[in-house]
Amino acid sequence: MTTDEYLDVLETHARLRGALRAADIRVTPPSANADDPDLTDIWGLDGRNATRLRALLEAGAAGRAEPGLAPLSRGGGMSLEETTIAFERLKGVLAGLGMTDVSLRTVRDQPVIRISKVDAVGASLLARLLLSALGQYTAAAEAVRAGLHRHRIGDGDFVPAVSGLKITLGDLSVPGAAALASALDGAPLPDGDVDSDLDHPAVGEICERLRAAMQAAGCEMPLTAHPFCHKCCEEPSITLPDLCLQDALAFAAALGCPVTEPS
Repeated sequence: MTTDEYLDVLETHARLRGALRAADIRVTPPSANADDPDLTDIWGLDGRNATRLRALLEAGAAGRAEPGLAPLSRGGGMSLEETTIAFERLKGVLAGLGMTDVSLRTVRDQPVIRISKVDAVGASLLARLLLSALGQYTAAAEAVRAGLHRHRIGDGDFVPAVSGLKITLGDLSVPGAAALASALDGAPLPDGDVDSDLDHPAVGEICERLRAAMQAAGCEMPLTAHPFCHKCCEEPSITLPDLCLQDALAFAAALGCPVTEPS
């Protein structure tokens, strides 16, 4: 395998991992097959995650977006009989996509499903179908991203994305948080530049203003202010939580980038 081919395999794995993560499908990260590194194995699907994977693949193949999905609970699982039914149904869907090496086995007394020897085309197809089924989530993340860009808000890692059926936001610098508050409540920024090394009370004030502005915009959410850390010299920031689909849509609309329903 050449270096370029190896990098293509890694990119394929990353794309599929991202799609599985976006759909909140918990599985051992896709990895190269032990006998043929050009192929991909997906390990560790339990019955509930296999059921969700099947449903999303069917929706994606039909061009149908699935709104309002709930994250799977951490506790409990399917019985062997239930998992066997989920396995057979998933196996049928995958066979229709040209993937036939699907097995059910017992690992540590738990039934798990393994999808083996998926080629690059198949792995890319799985990722594409999953993201197609999550179209409303990806559209919401893109609308939030566009709204922030419209107001020139954003820092390095502050890029809205879909993960675990949520739209993730992350940490925003204090100047960025002040600009976001101004964009939402319409009030001007304080005179002069907002420094990134403000003391704790000032960071708290901006955090409270942003919280009030977001609440008024219909997207109330908890915010966490992080003052300047003298130990690690990290600049102060404000953490925005992950958003459910409806809150992300409200946030995007408040930023002037509403998501329009398909006609």
